[in-house]
Amino acid sequence: MTRDRVWDVKFRIALGIVRSAADSWSVRAADAQDVDSTLAVLFRIFSSPWRVSPVPRQLKAEVRVLADWRALVSTANSEARRLNPQVPAEVVERLVDDLAVGLRSFANEWSKGDPENPPTTHALNAIVHALFEGKLVRRPANPRLPTSLRPYEP
Repeated sequence: MTRDRVWDVKFRIALGIVRSAADSWSVRAADAQDVDSTLAVLFRIFSSPWRVSPVPRQLKAEVRVLADWRALVSTANSEARRLNPQVPAEVVERLVDDLAVGLRSFANEWSKGDPENPPTTHALNAIVHALFEGKLVRRPANPRLPTSLRPYEP
């Protein structure tokens, strides 16, 4: 599988995770632990070495439910360090803190009842943008979508 294809699959799976979290937060407010574990799951997805086998065509965005993913990860800081061990820990920690604040801002909007206001694709794109800027992923965010999580402006 090509690198672009692997990235597309990871992005699609990560989007399913963000959508699942937004669905959950649309019926109840997110707490700090929810935000941290959701970020940890996203970082684990992006750090996973999926290179060998092709992904079946029938693969849906949600390969595994969010609760199952959460059982596999540690903290967001630990998972983020796996993305690029060359980046200093304090840089990673600051980035994760900023992402948590931003994702919490989106979660607060979703907790008003609409899990697509703001759009989950915008939230994930902003997370990827921050990871790319912080040299934790090699693929840039989509330049046609918003790249900021904070503050959310409809």
